[in-house]
Amino acid sequence: MTTATHAVIGIALGSGIVPRQRLVLLLLGAACAVIADLDLLAPYVGGGRDFHRRFTHSIPFALLVGLSCAAADRLARHSRADSFRVGCYGALATLSHGIADMLTTYPPGVALLSPFSQERYHLPWRPITNVTREVAFVFLPAMFLAAGLLRFRKRVSEARLAPR
Repeated sequence: MTTATHAVIGIALGSGIVPRQRLVLLLLGAACAVIADLDLLAPYVGGGRDFHRRFTHSIPFALLVGLSCAAADRLARHSRADSFRVGCYGALATLSHGIADMLTTYPPGVALLSPFSQERYHLPWRPITNVTREVAFVFLPAMFLAAGLLRFRKRVSEARLAPR
């Protein structure tokens, strides 16, 4: 799956979670959704080629990223509730990468439980066989979802501010 698709998935997830006054956090979600592919650098820093889709695509990694996001937000002196929300968003956006990769026909699969288990998983339905199908099944729906949620939230906030 392409980097752009992962980023759009992260933005779509945040469109319903991120507080309206902090929409810049959608960029954080995009970054979290993409960070899992850092493992592609493994062959260049002494790792093996089979390192892809292991720890950085796992649930424990997503939790670590989420905790890091929450801690950074808390250090920026935001409320505990906001920081918790940011941490959950970071973890969810990061985890979305591994789950989205399970929709592809990549033979080895994704090690969702790494480092505790190196077993790799696939979803039973794997429709992403090329970029055209990726755009049709994931990229465009995620873009429309993000745009729709943001528009809906804007209308709701405008309705609250309107005089009665």
